[in-house]
Amino acid sequence: MRSLIDFLDEEEFDNLKLRLGEHVSGSRSLKLSVFSIISLTNFIELLQKEHIENFNIIVQEKKDYWIINVDRVIERSDIEGGKRTISGVAYVEKPAHKRIWHIATTENLDFQKNCIERMISLLRPRISRFYLTSNEIKSIFSRFEEKKYSIMVKKAILYTHKEEGDISFEKQPYFRTFNEAEESDMYVDKIEFVIRKNRIALHGFVTREGISKFIRGDVSFFYKEFLPLLANYGEEKRIKLNKKEKKLNFEVKPLALKFKDKIIENSSENKRIVASLQNLSSSSVFIYHLNPYLHVSLFDFIDGSSCDIFVSSPDEISVIPSYTCSVFSLMRIFNQLSKDFQEGNLIEKEKKEISFMDFFE
Repeated sequence: MRSLIDFLDEEEFDNLKLRLGEHVSGSRSLKLSVFSIISLTNFIELLQKEHIENFNIIVQEKKDYWIINVDRVIERSDIEGGKRTISGVAYVEKPAHKRIWHIATTENLDFQKNCIERMISLLRPRISRFYLTSNEIKSIFSRFEEKKYSIMVKKAILYTHKEEGDISFEKQPYFRTFNEAEESDMYVDKIEFVIRKNRIALHGFVTREGISKFIRGDVSFFYKEFLPLLANYGEEKRIKLNKKEKKLNFEVKPLALKFKDKIIENSSENKRIVASLQNLSSSSVFIYHLNPYLHVSLFDFIDGSSCDIFVSSPDEISVIPSYTCSVFSLMRIFNQLSKDFQEGNLIEKEKKEISFMDFFE
């Protein structure tokens, strides 16, 4: 079977895309996996300059895309011989959105998990994954429905906000899957779908972590129609989370997770919010007030970010970032609250003047 490397002689991305898409569509097992990330600096320059322990990364520039050759050595006592090497290739197109980059590969899941995902993790906080809420994924499908496409779900993985999973193999219109998730107080984590109009435009897959897959169909549709909608949500979040007024008087623009209903009406919900935040890896939570209103401070050990989190109304959780709080850390916090407590809309609130004494009242 031909692999991705067999197509990387193409200088232009459009030619690579068309040849590779045709090959993937004709394969029963091959999938084109795309990892969408936020990078506040040039991602390729970051790869070329940054040394990642146990990784060897070679970047080759083409006319309008880059080839990334990745080797990683994993050393562990439970591996025969004490170590193993994983090698593979990916490519990165020049981004339409300056801060949203797509890393694509047809390599196996071992390479994807232990090389691509690990590389992304080790480059935090300079790059960040972004999450998609159930409503945002649904909205992507709604856009195609408005253009007279039909969208059928082939498989969906849903979770409760207590991390109890449910896998559905029932083939049904997309809106039924999302309606069932909402009625059961669950969120959509992963979904395999088919978009068609007379013929299949896209048989694909998307996750809330910003990973998408082209399985078969029209690869130009995937790149020109589907991925830009996904990237738009990442860019919208980046803009909101990066709007911090870095002034000496700590003038900040608070953020909030806004819910459509008043769901925080007693101290038990406050406790659920705290428990959700305490589940965030590599962080610590300090509780100032728990009842009748919630005020906690969160510190992110990964990059030293910190923020204060309040609940003073029953339909939103407010987050006030510190002077140095990163987009990466804020993305983690909002994703954690969406998964473990409740999904809502990320909004910007009115600017508020904060003094040091506000944190000790």
